[in-house]
Amino acid sequence: MKKEPDVSRRVFLAGLAAAAVAPRLAHASPADIVVTMPRVEKLYKVAGCTQPNDLQFVPDGLWVLDQVDPNKAFKIRPKDGSIIQTIQTDRFMAVESPTAMGRCGSPRPR
Repeated sequence: MKKEPDVSRRVFLAGLAAAAVAPRLAHASPADIVVTMPRVEKLYKVAGCTQPNDLQFVPDGLWVLDQVDPNKAFKIRPKDGSIIQTIQTDRFMAVESPTAMGRCGSPRPR
């Protein structure tokens, strides 16, 4: 019995996207193709946070989770970057958002 090749979801969706774009590119000149370079604007550095990993907005601020041990979460004011609250997590490698840690973990407020 002949086995049909397995196609992953990613390959299938990439093929669909290419099929949708191919007719447009066939009739386009190189001057018609617009390439934009992404820009990242750093607004501020959070004191004590060396490698921010997770960001989550809440009604009273922005949570920033540091992925370097000791894993700390900082609630900051988005307007100026000042720290409102700091939480030291009990986790070795914290990967959840700070609001999920309150439900699933046992953070210790400082």
